[in-house]
Amino acid sequence: MISPLLSAQRSTSLKRSPLRRSPNFSTRALTDEEHGLGDQKIAASEQVLFRIASFANGDARAAYNTLELCVRGAKPSLDGVVHITSELLEDVLQRKLLRYDKSGEEHYNLISALHKSVRNSDPDAALYWLARMLESGEDPLYLARRMVRMASEDIGLAEPALSPSR
Repeated sequence: MISPLLSAQRSTSLKRSPLRRSPNFSTRALTDEEHGLGDQKIAASEQVLFRIASFANGDARAAYNTLELCVRGAKPSLDGVVHITSELLEDVLQRKLLRYDKSGEEHYNLISALHKSVRNSDPDAALYWLARMLESGEDPLYLARRMVRMASEDIGLAEPALSPSR
């Protein structure tokens, strides 16, 4: 904004929330009766709430809008509970959700595939696995640390002239 406009109004910058805190927005929205969806019976797994947070990328408004679209798009079960499933979330987001669990076996399978792609000098495969992990919600800082480790260990040992001397 230009200076004359800034002096005549109050400006507030909104920053994205870290991904690890983002599922809290959806949980709070599901329980808050006054400002959220707490007056309805809604069931959603932590995995679905994490996927909503990943898609929202730290933006609480986007997370709430996605959650609200899921609730409006779901039919309540016989007991009146609205179940938000992965399939429903895929329909709402109109994109396929990638299978991924940050603390489980799939995490290690994908990071292993990334390492093997780098070791095999296959840049297309390495970019695919890197993009897949980022798209699935992996912490970018974790991936950056792993790539530095790959560069120093795998690439540095294969071609010592590329490593900085000590």
